[in-house]
Amino acid sequence: LNLVVHQGQLQFVHDYVAWGPGCPFSCTPGKWYWVKLLKTADEMKGKAWLDGDPEPDAWMVAWRQYDLTLAGYPALVGCSGNAAAGHSTVSFSECRVAVIGAVASECYAKRPTWHETMLASAEAIARREGPRVPAPAGESDNPRHVRLWKLLHRDFADRQSRREMAREREDRIWARDWTPGDYGELAGRYAGATRAGMSDRARDLAKKVKTSQDLDAVRGLYHRSRDIDETLARWNDANLRSLRMAVDDLTRTCGAQYPRGAEFLRRIAAIEEQIALARGSGAKATDVERLYEAVKQFDSLRAEALLANPRLDFDRLLVVKRKDARDLKRPRVRGEAGNFVGNDVVGFLNGLPINFQGNGYLREIPFDNEIGVLSLARGTAENSRLATLYRPEKPVFVGDLKLHFDADRLLFSSVGSHGRWQIFEIGIDGKNLRQVTRGDEDDVDNYDACYLPDGRILYASSSCY
Repeated sequence: LNLVVHQGQLQFVHDYVAWGPGCPFSCTPGKWYWVKLLKTADEMKGKAWLDGDPEPDAWMVAWRQYDLTLAGYPALVGCSGNAAAGHSTVSFSECRVAVIGAVASECYAKRPTWHETMLASAEAIARREGPRVPAPAGESDNPRHVRLWKLLHRDFADRQSRREMAREREDRIWARDWTPGDYGELAGRYAGATRAGMSDRARDLAKKVKTSQDLDAVRGLYHRSRDIDETLARWNDANLRSLRMAVDDLTRTCGAQYPRGAEFLRRIAAIEEQIALARGSGAKATDVERLYEAVKQFDSLRAEALLANPRLDFDRLLVVKRKDARDLKRPRVRGEAGNFVGNDVVGFLNGLPINFQGNGYLREIPFDNEIGVLSLARGTAENSRLATLYRPEKPVFVGDLKLHFDADRLLFSSVGSHGRWQIFEIGIDGKNLRQVTRGDEDDVDNYDACYLPDGRILYASSSCY
């Protein structure tokens, strides 16, 4: 995000994405000017003036509708053009950076859970920043909390915390500041967002909230309502019929190798009856909590019955384990790749180039990743184990896995000789690592290979350029 003097304008610009607001401002080569930028939680303001003139009292240009998730550092950049001379020199004489007001990291107060941390930190920000700041229309976040959410994602990476954070951001629970200590206001937001016919019960609980501990009851009901709502939204009665047909087929075709077929069919019939009873009849309303429990039982039974298929005679999967780039410090990307990283930061930094790019654009990006073998525990994902097959010595990309027809070795792409992309092969026991491509050229990338039935290897290469 830049504040620039451009074609007679003082204007904001998001590099390679969009121009922001601007105002008329002309400058003359050979003269000195002051440029001033103020960045707050939800707005940027700018002004400029000729050296020797008084600083304008008012800000000349302001920008609110930019990407609030972007982060970076104060910096100077200069490039210029002059219609008469063809070019001119850009010089900087003085630069000052001052931190004004509270920032989320200064108010961050980590507690045992993400919710307690958010509550304590958001209150600290509200006390220091003063008046409330509503979130812009259509946005789920309070601009003051953008950095706070990043810290929470860093410190609370477990699945449950991430799911709860996503829900509460979606329902705008934290989108507005509140009077510190007024937990009833927060309780009212939870009650207003409660689903699955539980809103009246949530409102009754919200009326009793006086302390932060009192929030737990209404917040717990809110998340249970979200569980129920999400589970029932994906339910289809055809699931019962599909599972029954699958169990019938496995029982008929596998015989003694699928000994629990009759048991599974009885359990399907029992769940079908529970669903019918939960829905009621006539004027009787649906018992959503009973229906929810029946659907959960079905989900568990489906996994158990289908994973008992004797044809699933493998118990290991090849995977790439890669740390989410959103949890890492954003790297400085140089070279040609630096011109495009802003188009899709999350995808790019997670090893997914834009559709007109190749893997070559990812050479300079650090990755925390490895090739792993996931040993499956039948019927339960919790007991599965992940072991490292190969981890690169340097923080470079590993991916594009292709298993050989004999399942005794695999190909993958990574950075090899000359710092370029190369094709590698390794045994499934983690031994016999070798670079397959010669890699003699210092300006050619080779990647995304696969085995052919005749023993040759097919791969992509930039050698044609």
